[in-house]
Amino acid sequence: MDADLSQLNLDEDYQSIVSSKAPPQRVVSKLEAMFSYAVYRTGKRPWVKSTGPETYRQLKELRPVFGHKLNDASKEMGPKIHGILDSHSVSWTSIDVARFLKDGDRKVVGPVVLWIGVLPDSLQAEDAFHSAKDLLDLLACFDITDV
Repeated sequence: MDADLSQLNLDEDYQSIVSSKAPPQRVVSKLEAMFSYAVYRTGKRPWVKSTGPETYRQLKELRPVFGHKLNDASKEMGPKIHGILDSHSVSWTSIDVARFLKDGDRKVVGPVVLWIGVLPDSLQAEDAFHSAKDLLDLLACFDITDV
């Protein structure tokens, strides 16, 4: 059975989280999701689509986080993070704090990330938006504004 890929558009919003009427900002495109494995993000830095005849994913290394306020507050924040995600019916599979480095490079690519794994096709845009907003508010209560 051959699949008809003529209508495939990787620049549309990621299908599993755009069922709400007005998708919030920072819902990622299918192309960004494919290249970064993200379905939603709160970062303000825009994702830049790679171009050229030999475009490929930019490999990144996952690195642990040390010496950050989030480490000091993690025991108190952990249950609150779980509660926020559960209150928005987010089917989360993992919660990690990480940094990313360009593969083979020692330079930090971005800020500390609160990385929340979710079950595939389980997250609605509205739930992602509201849970992310509540998580950012929680971080702000702990004077953490750089995540």
